[in-house]
Amino acid sequence: MALAENQNLHFLIAGDARAHEGYGDSCKELCRQLGIADSVTFAGLVEDPMAEGLYQASDVKCQLSRWQEAFGWAIAEAMAHSKPVIGTR
Repeated sequence: MALAENQNLHFLIAGDARAHEGYGDSCKELCRQLGIADSVTFAGLVEDPMAEGLYQASDVKCQLSRWQEAFGWAIAEAMAHSKPVIGTR
């Protein structure tokens, strides 16, 4: 696990989990079970991630969306900030 290699890692999860009932709570519970809760911040909905500094503060962007999107804006924004992107289908 990445945290075993580098305890300075910190994960930021941004998005509106309230739109998908119980999803946010289950993610927080999983973090507690895995023992990584202190290394994860749930930011909630961020209206303007570029203006609020999310890309400037991050080293890598992971696209975690579970729902189909016509265009991956978050991926394009990360690329515009020269950040590497990890995505899944």
